[in-house]
Formats: sequence, structure tokens, C-alpha cells
Amino acid sequence: MVPIPQAIRNMHAMRPRLKVSVLTGNRTATFTRLMRRIILGVALASAPYAQAQLRDTLSVAFLSDSQDPTWYESLVLKVYHNSQAREMILGDILDRNPHAVVHLGDMVSAGSDPKKWSRIDEFVDSLQAKGIGFHPILGNHEYFYFEKKGRKNFEWRFPDLNTTGRVVRFGGMAIVLLNSNFSRLEESEQQSQAKWYRESLRALDADSTIEFVVVGCHHSPYTNSTIVPPSPEVDTAFVPAYLEARKAVLFVSGHAHAYEHYRRAGKDFLVIGGGGGLLQPLLTGTRRRYEDLFAAEGKTRMYHYLWCEVEPGRLRFVVRMIRHDLSGFDRVDSLDFVPPKHAVSVSGKKNTPSP
Repeated sequence: MVPIPQAIRNMHAMRPRLKVSVLTGNRTATFTRLMRRIILGVALASAPYAQAQLRDTLSVAFLSDSQDPTWYESLVLKVYHNSQAREMILGDILDRNPHAVVHLGDMVSAGSDPKKWSRIDEFVDSLQAKGIGFHPILGNHEYFYFEKKGRKNFEWRFPDLNTTGRVVRFGGMAIVLLNSNFSRLEESEQQSQAKWYRESLRALDADSTIEFVVVGCHHSPYTNSTIVPPSPEVDTAFVPAYLEARKAVLFVSGHAHAYEHYRRAGKDFLVIGGGGGLLQPLLTGTRRRYEDLFAAEGKTRMYHYLWCEVEPGRLRFVVRMIRHDLSGFDRVDSLDFVPPKHAVSVSGKKNTPSP
């Protein structure tokens, strides 16, 4: 969903707040929610890109993997205040009032179950009430347990979002969002997305109004997770074009429930899967697959999300991580990009061999 233009927000504020229930299959949705999605659909259809209103400084929150634990995950992973941590993250985002929120997938544990969407529906409604845009992509859990029903539930909520690639723009930053669920896509969909992705990066490189490009998908090309492997499909299909794109400065993904920071060919990759799902232990020492720029003790990293600020000539990312005692957030890592060479300053370890 896109940020609501002022004229539409005014119209939204003027309409009566009707609470007429509308039955949709096994779920009950309010008339208010339906009207919001219709209004946002009109806004999206009016522009070739989801174009945010310009401000001197725009802020965007990125998060991923905010789903409730499944019963089978709880058999192999430790439960540690997951619901409380997710509520802290969602509440902190709302309190900080970003221009938009980008969710990199696994919003829910089972997309085919309408009941599992209730918390994310409440969060989206809270965002919309404040005029904050919401830009989700599909994770693997959105397809659980019945693929067609899961995708239908996603598309019912976000009917105007292209599920195989789209661009959202905030000032001088463009975010390219991709579907990395390759096993769920037809061959034609994969080919179409790949062609669109390459063409979009070339167009953004040639666009004088864009200074920075961020690429996002659900599955991580690099991770030291002991639970989920790195994605060779993402590494093959998405990473080369990212490395070649002149303005592309960051590749962000989830799926692995930990914060990780890698660099390849001078470009940065972040894993930000700590939105509330069960924390996943990481391979450490000589067992790790890749050199992680984020130095942290222990095998797990606490819940977190990524805060972004963009202004003319500068792009900054800050990782906000929940303290182990749940007493609040700490800023644990940051990246700053400046055009035209995109010199980067990173807190933590430097000059690490590429994965």
C-alpha cells in the first residue's frame, strides 16, 4: 500500500466511520477496512510507481518475519517472549511515525488461515489511521498451508500490489521488492520478474531523481542460520544485477531469524529476520559459512527491525534491537551512504573477506 496523498487523506477523514460487518468466507472484515483498501487502490493506480510525497527527510521502517511460532517450530527452537517482542517492535514503529513500513514477508504463520491475519490487520489499520504506507511482500509462510488460499488472503488485503516485482520511491531512494518464493512461481513468472528486475535497475540508474537503490526479498542469499540455508536461487537470480547496478547500495532480506551483515564485492547485505518469530541459532567460529560483519556474542541475536532515513545526498540505516531483558531498544549497527560513489561508513568490523 502506498502513502495516502493529502487530498485522499482529507476525503478519508470526512467519510462516516461506519462499522458495518461484511462477511468474506470465514473472516469478518469491517466496512471501514474495505473502504481503506479501495481508496489506497485508487491512489496506487494513478502512478506507475508508488511515489511517496517529498520531504526533506523521509523515514522508512523495514521488518521481516513477525509471524507467531508454529507448533513444529516450537519443538526445535526456544520460545522467548516472542509475542511481547513483536508488540514492542510494532509499537515502536508506530511511535516513531515513519513515512512508510516495508515488510519483507512472513507476516503470519499460515497465510491460508484467515484467523492468523488478525494482528497484522490491526497493525495495518493503525498505520493507515496515521497516513503511514505499508509495502509487504510474500514470504514462504504467506503460502502456508494451502498455497492458493494463502495467496488469495494476501491479495484480498493488498489487491493492487504486484506480487512479482514492484518499485516504491521515497525522495531520492528507490526500493525494488521481489518475490523469492521460486518454487511457488511458474517458470513464466520467474522469467518475467527477472526481465523486469534488470530493466528496472537500469532505468533507476538512468533516473536523475534517484540517488540510491535498495533491493529487498524474503529469502537471504547469505546466512549462517542453523535452521534455514542460504538461498542459491536468490544468489543466482537477484544478486548479480544488484552488484552491477551503479546506484544499488543495499540488499535486505529475512527468512533467517537473526540479524546478520555481509559484504560482497564492496556492497552490503543485511539479514533482518528478527521481527518476532522464534530466534534461530547461528553457526559460529570455524563452522560459519560466511564472515559476518556484525560482531556479537552468542549464537542468537535478539529481535530487531531496520530504521531508514533518506534525505538529499544521504541515506542512513540503523538497526534497532530489543535488549535481552526487554527493557527497550539499542542501536546496534548503522550504515551511511553518500553519492555518487556511495562511500559507506559501517559500525563494527571492516575489511572482511567477501562471502
